[in-house]
Amino acid sequence: MTRLAGDNLSAERVRKEAELSDNRDVDVAEASDLRSSQAKAMDLASQIVSICLMPLLPGLGGYFLDQQFDTMPVWTVVGLCLGLAAAALQFVKLVGKLNRKSDSIEHT
Repeated sequence: MTRLAGDNLSAERVRKEAELSDNRDVDVAEASDLRSSQAKAMDLASQIVSICLMPLLPGLGGYFLDQQFDTMPVWTVVGLCLGLAAAALQFVKLVGKLNRKSDSIEHT
């Protein structure tokens, strides 16, 4: 009887989940995150790029409104402020998530 490559991967996943479930300090999100290091890095990079680009859309929307209503730069500034506030909030959430992961790694 031959084993498929998928069987080895699923067996490895079950083994990792069992190891992580034995550690009481690891939260549920960390225990279920069995992605490769490269996948985790790509996820973090995409979140950082999203945070950097977040003020762009509201700023462009404000610029469009300023062009329509001839109110330059009122809506552009409002849009940029809203976008920066949303980016700051997302950044705080990301840093909190990274701190929780860092704390759980230090306690193991």
